[in-house]
Formats: sequence, C-alpha cells, structure tokens
Amino acid sequence: MKTRYVYNAQIMRLIDGDSVEIIADCGFGISLRMKARLYGINTPEMNTQAGKDAKKALHKVLTGCSMSDSMWLHTIKTHRQSKKNPMDASGKYGRYLVEILGKDKETGKIVNVNRELVNTGHAEDYPSV
Repeated sequence: MKTRYVYNAQIMRLIDGDSVEIIADCGFGISLRMKARLYGINTPEMNTQAGKDAKKALHKVLTGCSMSDSMWLHTIKTHRQSKKNPMDASGKYGRYLVEILGKDKETGKIVNVNRELVNTGHAEDYPSV
C-alpha cells in the first residue's frame, strides 16, 4: 500500500542521478531539509561515466523547470518503512522516496522528473516497493 503526500519544495543539491537534498514546505511555517531518492527509478553509480551523465541529465531536467514556481514532491510511504517508528518513511538509507514534479519553462506543462530520466535513457525503472 502506498500513501502519497504532496509538498512544495526547493531542490538544494544533487547528490547523484537519483538522489537529491531538498527543503520541503510542510505548511504552517515549517520546513524540513532532507535527503530524498527519486521513486521508481535507478541510475548508475557516480563512479561510472554513465552515473555522471545521469546526474547531468537530472540537472538539465530540473533547469528546464520554472524556478519561479515551486517544485512539487509526492512522497511515498511504503511497507518497507522503519519498524521502530512506523511514522518514519525515510527508509533504509535515511532518504524519503519522492516523485519530483515541475513546470516546464517553455510549455508550462507539468514534468515528472523521475519519468523524464527514464524517457531520456539516463535511468531505468526500479521496483521500489
């Protein structure tokens, strides 16, 4: 069972092709800085040229999104959450699973960043749950 929550967010840093550091606006004046893994995809490791290319591709997709509009995150809670704290959805490596959505600067259409990386061949589908 997957439960989704949607947050406005800012991407602060790209860690690799499928991991980012973000600040999520939780509402009521509360923001949370956290590491997140892009849900449902996997990119090569950073010690390979393909991994470096995937990180560049992620940067390019994010740069193509309007920064005057917020990015949106869908967080994914999965059955693999912490058994010690079921409210903690940060998973095994301390990262939340997210889909990143942004608005394309040129067309104004919503872009699913995760799917765009797969569509351009820089990531493969990965069964996260």
